[in-house]
Amino acid sequence: MRVRSRTVFMGNVNSPCDAYQFGEAEDYMVEVSALETPANLAASITNNDVALTWNAPSNTQYLLGYRMYRDDEDISGLITEVTYDDLGLDYGTYIYYVIAEYSIGNSAPSNSVQVIISPVGLSHSEKQIVELYPNPVVDVLHLNVSEGVEIQDVVLVDILGQYSNAKLENNSISLTHMADGIYFIKIKTSIGTYTHRIIKR
Repeated sequence: MRVRSRTVFMGNVNSPCDAYQFGEAEDYMVEVSALETPANLAASITNNDVALTWNAPSNTQYLLGYRMYRDDEDISGLITEVTYDDLGLDYGTYIYYVIAEYSIGNSAPSNSVQVIISPVGLSHSEKQIVELYPNPVVDVLHLNVSEGVEIQDVVLVDILGQYSNAKLENNSISLTHMADGIYFIKIKTSIGTYTHRIIKR
């Protein structure tokens, strides 16, 4: 996008680069482009540790560094490397994304990755401790947990980080009062906290 400025004096538009009694009128062109987003965020898991890597923007002009987000919360502060290690996590499901911070603003979030930290030795089906359906959801969201797991608390968070009431009844949550959009649902269970991304329509 180009932005052109012009000088108006006493109702008259002045020609660029001309001299006047009050000074000179100059013509400026300012190039404004979208701030490039980090790409190809990926995660690898070792026990309860998550190693995250991503590709730097091709244009690093004005780039200050990066911020890593877990479940929509900045967990890294400003960092300059294209790697980040999130260590010692509790059992649960986590969603990560990274943004690039520039001196003139922040980029959009990168692609997101979901990570599940589960006890060693559990089968793949057993690792799905908490299942949600349907997703996307229109009115009622149903929760299904593994045998022996107890749900202790449920919290809904929108993409702006604002918390909403979530009343759990018979392992179901009514979302009829919620505005359409993307939410993160944090489910605290007897063996850990799990976070899922849901879409309300």
